Amino acid sequence: MAHRTHRIATLAAVLSLAVLGAARAEKLPEPTSVLKDYDGSGIVQISIPSRGVVKDKDGKQVVDPGYSTWFPFRQTYVNPGRIYMAVNLLGTLQATLVQDNVERTFVPSAGYVIERNYKNLDKADEHPINTVQMAMATYAAVLKELDSGRILPEENLDQLKERHTKRLEELKKLRAELAANPDPALEPKAQAAAAEAARVRDDLDQLDLRRTHPCTVIEFLNKDLMRHLLVRGLMGENTSDLLDKGKTTFWVTKAEGLPIKIETTANDGTVAVFMLFKELKINKGLHPGEVVLGNPPGTRLFRTTVDLRDKDWERKMQEDLNSQIEQYEKEVQRNSRPPLTPVFPKNKKKK
Repeated sequence: MAHRTHRIATLAAVLSLAVLGAARAEKLPEPTSVLKDYDGSGIVQISIPSRGVVKDKDGKQVVDPGYSTWFPFRQTYVNPGRIYMAVNLLGTLQATLVQDNVERTFVPSAGYVIERNYKNLDKADEHPINTVQMAMATYAAVLKELDSGRILPEENLDQLKERHTKRLEELKKLRAELAANPDPALEPKAQAAAAEAARVRDDLDQLDLRRTHPCTVIEFLNKDLMRHLLVRGLMGENTSDLLDKGKTTFWVTKAEGLPIKIETTANDGTVAVFMLFKELKINKGLHPGEVVLGNPPGTRLFRTTVDLRDKDWERKMQEDLNSQIEQYEKEVQRNSRPPLTPVFPKNKKKK
């Protein structure tokens, strides 16, 4: 659980770095309607570039291939602030529902729900809930306040489709050539080609969605909006070192001001974060009661409450939850033991 939670926190940190600024001051045009609700599913791809030749734990020189992963997600939002998010990370489903200062998380494989209540949320320097940090509705609100972007030319989706189709053929040939070459030094190039092919296919899949919901494309320099980050420090200084010379581009619906695609590049120009909706419904009249966590009735619930004015709130929250979960696991273990069957000596037959 702790390892999976860390990966999701890491993702939140990387995605939060997508809320960044730019060199030439331009403000995103005002949307033509109010964002009331949306429900969509898509993918996130995270890519960490290769560090080249490095030493392993035994001091031997090896080629670092970099790191690339992707996973599906679903997001649902109802104004003013009811957010549902489900991610399937490494084969493990995690669903979270947020309303105001209450966050509920359900991992079916764990079999219980964790509820976190945050007091004095408005006093916090950073929002503590990863789901809120990652929600496209949150990005929509942040982008409204920014005036440091650079609006890019309108997309020609037909031409883009042709370019993508051609690029996929090129990548197919390149990957076949790399696969036939056993040189380990080419592994980073092979991984980068595979990641790019996945992004191009996903972008092709989204083109019809961008026809239905025309977008303004706006670009930001990563370094210029550090003061607008929704969260800091979850990945330490390495995150800033990786991204601070890169750029972030948002595809934002003209009607509702909702980002439906985000692309962040690292310092070397490679794509580090790629996130988009592949299916999406906007302003279809969702009711808050329709957005639920989805855990079965009777699921065990663990509650914890912290005051964000307390500098030690994270440790106290985790200790409280650990204590409750440990007690629960002991109960489960006791109840799973078969009952002891008394053994009586057999009656001796009377002569």
